[in-house]
Amino acid sequence: MPNNLKTAVIVILSRLNYTQAFSFTPNCTLPPYGTIYVSAPTVRSTLSIVWECLGILFLCTWSIQHLNVPEQRRSVKGFWNKFKVYIHAFLGKAKWAGLALIALEYLLGRAMAERKAAKDGVRRLQESYSSRVRALREKLEDLKQPSPELSKLLEQGAPSWGIAHVYMANAGFFVLDTGISIPRLDRPFKINEALLRGRYWALNCRQWQKIAVENDYVDLPNIEAAVLERLDHKSALVTILAVLQITTHIAQLVTRTALGLPSTPLEIGTLAFAALSAVIYVTYWDRPQGIEVIHESKLDFDRLPLPGGAGVTIDDVNVEKSFKLYKLRNELMDLGHTYLFQDDYPSVSLPPQTSLDERPIPIPNHAIPVLSFGSGSKTRTPWRGFLRRLGPSNEISYVFLTSAFGGLIFGGLHILPIDSSNVVALEYLIWLASSCLVAVWPFFMLRSSFVVRRHFDNRIFDANPIMQGQILPAVEKASRSRLRVRTMVIEIAFLYTPYLLARSYLLIAMFRTLVFLSPVSFENTWAALLPHWG
Repeated sequence: MPNNLKTAVIVILSRLNYTQAFSFTPNCTLPPYGTIYVSAPTVRSTLSIVWECLGILFLCTWSIQHLNVPEQRRSVKGFWNKFKVYIHAFLGKAKWAGLALIALEYLLGRAMAERKAAKDGVRRLQESYSSRVRALREKLEDLKQPSPELSKLLEQGAPSWGIAHVYMANAGFFVLDTGISIPRLDRPFKINEALLRGRYWALNCRQWQKIAVENDYVDLPNIEAAVLERLDHKSALVTILAVLQITTHIAQLVTRTALGLPSTPLEIGTLAFAALSAVIYVTYWDRPQGIEVIHESKLDFDRLPLPGGAGVTIDDVNVEKSFKLYKLRNELMDLGHTYLFQDDYPSVSLPPQTSLDERPIPIPNHAIPVLSFGSGSKTRTPWRGFLRRLGPSNEISYVFLTSAFGGLIFGGLHILPIDSSNVVALEYLIWLASSCLVAVWPFFMLRSSFVVRRHFDNRIFDANPIMQGQILPAVEKASRSRLRVRTMVIEIAFLYTPYLLARSYLLIAMFRTLVFLSPVSFENTWAALLPHWG
């Protein structure tokens, strides 16, 4: 019995020593009295590495969010009602922050597409104004009489919209108040049709160009850029904190490399997130952020032409307005945004008729604005043919292409040297293979937009229903066979599964390898003296 007890004590003590080897607590001596400055310890803790990297990830994924104008809500009273509204808004932003963690490259593609659309919008507004003035002058020379329309156009001058105006138009800031609404029907809609169903229409830049510059249906909203700057909710404090944190992190990695000290996979992965987030933030530099209000413009029905032409007269004023409104909606519906995957607006998500009469349906955040690749000019850009071969939409193909270059940056930075002394060689090879796959595989995913849209775009809308005596557009729903669905699942699985597995492994391995670090990984450098979290 004593021998068994002795054996048990020896086993327990050995296990205690083995357990203590998993953790290490630095034991620094206290400074003597009279000391006025104490430097940082020569070692850094595991949690200091974790908190520093998590702080950068949070600041990057939160500060790069440039969401569209949200749904306009009534003012609520009471603490709990206001708390629910705050939680709803927070969860919406948290969803996009989570998307940034798993698909930051997509946000880069979206940012590049929005910037190109903003620059294209400014250019197209000026070109449209010049073309209209030129056409009116040619008509004036033929008729040999003054033109009030030309005089009014010259008096108004060229559109004063800049990049910030186009950004906000594509985000749903400029809203057209039609005065009446189209009746609500309980059936799925195309999103671009649903956006034009209520009394208030959130129009993008291309749609405003159609009704205010190419035609004289309504005046282009005239808001100074300084007003938009005052509405911008970009947080200077968050930006400064992000810059300081990223600068400290880069200084830490550069110093460790210069001193021959290894860096952890978590630090290398955080550097990749920070680098790509910085590119996204610079791309969005001219875009106002956090705008939650709208600007309304009133529609004058007297400036709208009748669907049947100038010779048609309608006795009922309400019927005349309805016909004009449907004709205007049909002209604008095809000029709406493009959507990556889902372009249907389910009937269960469509607000009730009372809400449609009070506020606009917001433009979804996954909307991609209309892009221009030289189709309206004589010059042909090499982008047009290449993007057309990638998929049915130039906008979606452009997002996927720029996202692929973002993956090249993101995956390429993961190949930087990491602390692999205590890691199995096979696991380190998997890390390198996953990094290369994340960098290269997005270029093979360029056709995925074509695959998804080919199978899901199964509704065909009548382009001109009013000419056939119909008020509401006819919808023809094609059947989707099991074979088509099975084929789509196989194609998407082949395109996305390798990439998702590689991204998931990198994300998990960044934290998992913290328990396999070598002692020199915890050696501190002078960069710890810089201001940072952790």
